[in-house]
Amino acid sequence: SKMAVFWLVLLMIASSHADTSTTIIKVEVFINATKADPSLVFAQVTLKDGTVGLGQSGSPWHDTNEATWVYGLFKDAIGPVAVGMDAADLAGIEQHMWEQYYKNSGEVFYRALAAFDTAVWDALARQRNLSVCNYIRQFHFNMTTPCPSSFPVYGSSLSRTVSPRDLANKIQTLHSKHAINAFKIKIAQRMGHNVDVYPNRSEEVVATVRQAIGNDVTLMVDANSGYTSEEYAGPVADMLASYNVYWFEEPCVWNDLQCARAVKTKHKMRVAIGEQEYRLYEDWRMILGINYSDGPVTDIAQPDVGYNGGITRALQVVDWAASQNKTFCPHNPGNTMTVIFTLQLMASLPKLVAEPFIEFGCVDGGVPQGIFTPHLSLVEGGLALPTGPGWGVTVDLSGAQSTVFT
Repeated sequence: SKMAVFWLVLLMIASSHADTSTTIIKVEVFINATKADPSLVFAQVTLKDGTVGLGQSGSPWHDTNEATWVYGLFKDAIGPVAVGMDAADLAGIEQHMWEQYYKNSGEVFYRALAAFDTAVWDALARQRNLSVCNYIRQFHFNMTTPCPSSFPVYGSSLSRTVSPRDLANKIQTLHSKHAINAFKIKIAQRMGHNVDVYPNRSEEVVATVRQAIGNDVTLMVDANSGYTSEEYAGPVADMLASYNVYWFEEPCVWNDLQCARAVKTKHKMRVAIGEQEYRLYEDWRMILGINYSDGPVTDIAQPDVGYNGGITRALQVVDWAASQNKTFCPHNPGNTMTVIFTLQLMASLPKLVAEPFIEFGCVDGGVPQGIFTPHLSLVEGGLALPTGPGWGVTVDLSGAQSTVFT
């Protein structure tokens, strides 16, 4: 199309006048990284001066073939476009990729884009010998204060099969042993059509955990699209408010924004949504109430860095959330590189927009180390930020299958 040609010419002109140190000269995408995680896709981006950045796709849901889909899409839509472009114009490159592939630009596309995007952020920060956190602070927010050495976590449970008493015991242990002062638990059933795991399980688990941890520890819940309307989700919100629950995550089917807005406006309960949302310009602006007379859908914006396309797009959500006096706290339950992405992003943000913790999946199976080195370090309720440049971690990709673009 004429528009596609326009963007291609514009990018070629920009590349020809670019600072050659940030020109992308090589892209490599990896699959079947059995020494790290074979369900993920990784990417490396090499800049003109030899700087190499490492990134990772969004985590799969339940089908190991998802990595194959992401890998194939990266080979078609990401790698061939990136070579020769100026990494300093990352938003422009990614817009061009989307325009070339918009007919297939669902979440799989944005998982692949996340691998590229996070690799470029790593490379650009390494060029300046900065962590990604400090790079964002300096060049996106114009902040002069350095990032903190650690950032608090909230312990996240993914289980609906653990008994309420056993879950409360796990949370009590993490609170006393690691000084974690906030937790999130599951209620309802995932896409459950208003049917609980067993009758009254949701209130039982909330009441049991709240009694165990007391009122001074922050408690959140996640319904994973468990309710189909405000008629069902509303009474649950009222119950949660009676137990001083801090937020009600994904109370309705995730794309039913009217239902989520009704829960938020009619009940005294903060709503948090957004982990599935990869569409910026209508969905996220609608969710945050930008230019929509009905008002915002959410109080807390929760994109997943691996699902929404990476740091560049997440920062757009941050900026919009800040403009609407909403807060930001990404979805991040796993122990892949997304933990590091989320940790450095959240630690970079101005305090007014950042929730005071990040999600950390440490409740069900204990404190994870991560698939990278150096491993995660949990001290006094917070994760230590890596001290090296870029993301500050490495992943063992030896033996993985890869495709190279030069």
